[in-house]
Amino acid sequence: MTRRAPPVRHAAARQRGVLTLLFALLLPVVLCAAGMALDLALVYQRKAQLQNFADAVALAAARSLNGTAAGVTDAAAKAQEIAGSQRYFGASLPWQPSALSFSATPDAPDGAWLDAAAAAAAPAGLAYARVDTSVLGVGAVNTAFLRLAGAAAPVTATGRAVAGRAGTRVTPLAVCAMGAASGTRSNPGASGGAASELLQYGFRFGVSYNLLQLNPAANATTAEYFLVDPIQGAGGPAGPVDHTSDAVLAPFMCSGTVQLPRVTGSTLRLRRPAGFTLGEQLNSRFGLYGAGALACSQLTAPPDTNVRQYTATGSWMATAPNAASADAATGGGLPYNTVADRANAPGAASYGLLWAYGAARQAAGGGAIARTQWPFLYPVTAGSAPSAPTYGTVPPYAQTTPANYLAPSMPGLALRRMLVIPLLQCPAAPGPDTQAAVLALAQFFLMEQAGAGGVRAEFAGVVDESTLAGAVELYR
Repeated sequence: MTRRAPPVRHAAARQRGVLTLLFALLLPVVLCAAGMALDLALVYQRKAQLQNFADAVALAAARSLNGTAAGVTDAAAKAQEIAGSQRYFGASLPWQPSALSFSATPDAPDGAWLDAAAAAAAPAGLAYARVDTSVLGVGAVNTAFLRLAGAAAPVTATGRAVAGRAGTRVTPLAVCAMGAASGTRSNPGASGGAASELLQYGFRFGVSYNLLQLNPAANATTAEYFLVDPIQGAGGPAGPVDHTSDAVLAPFMCSGTVQLPRVTGSTLRLRRPAGFTLGEQLNSRFGLYGAGALACSQLTAPPDTNVRQYTATGSWMATAPNAASADAATGGGLPYNTVADRANAPGAASYGLLWAYGAARQAAGGGAIARTQWPFLYPVTAGSAPSAPTYGTVPPYAQTTPANYLAPSMPGLALRRMLVIPLLQCPAAPGPDTQAAVLALAQFFLMEQAGAGGVRAEFAGVVDESTLAGAVELYR
């Protein structure tokens, strides 16, 4: 007798029973997984909010850093202001000054970061701000399901950000330092502080130099000037200089910036050009924009607010100068510099235009020297020395008279004609691609349009790099 199979409904019932049992067994696991996902989402949300908070506060603080105690104080105030405007789940966070610290490098170890008080006491070189929300006592998330998996209870979310300069307002054109960091020039016959004139790295305040005609080597007749790698210059990495072609350098020469967080004290990668071909880009400061792929943009390279060129003709000099800059001088066992740096000049015209931006400086205290001292400051071997100008109480660049002032045809930016030039420790190694250390950054006021024959600019003194920060960005 053949045995009959059980009814199908009995098998289906047994399957439903197994599924119900499996569901009952897996339900706690599914619920726990879902709960853990919710816990993780909440932790992530808290962390994202705290990270946004840290980013905003760090950026606000970093924008104020300028190498001074006042800059640090302003950075701390900006941090507190922005912190108060941020919301964390609809409420303000309890800001603590200890959440903010400062450093000279973005990757400094924890022990090298300074609080606001210590930073204000030694502000030079500080260019980066760090915000750490872990000291604010917020971010705790009660995670019941994660705790079942062995996580600490509660889990604390934090935000940490470092912000600082992404670039520096430095022109990617470098020259050699022509002397010691600080020196004195004796001016016989001068009275008061004019008898001892301040020199910085061999340059005289108020004297205009052709930056393409300088060399500190004794008896040199060939100029030394360099194009700076604006992207990978810092630290002097090995390998050929590959970012100093005109196509790469043009926008940096237009804007007067380099993408280096630190220049002073760095070893820059350089190129000795066969000739200077980036005058068009410097001339954007006069509101002049060429055509073609290398032309400057008016948005990133605006003109100066005063675009009047100061040339050899039509100037305030009693004796018309030979050029906008002092004549070059060679020989005599001295560097390749200018007649203004020698004991005297052949004639008044050899000194070029003087004091377009500022006065000569006293060695003691750095105060301005009176214009009545010109005959002693700028002696000649024949004829009359340059006489004190009669252009009024302020130098030509700061005037608004038609003779010395010309407004651009588009919105301008004050002091765009001020070139910040790296002063190098020379001699640099021979060859077109080389390296040299930067001793300091010096300001040179551009006198007239630049070109292959010259970049003529008046020395206006060494500048602290901390005051030259360009764009600020987040590092982590």
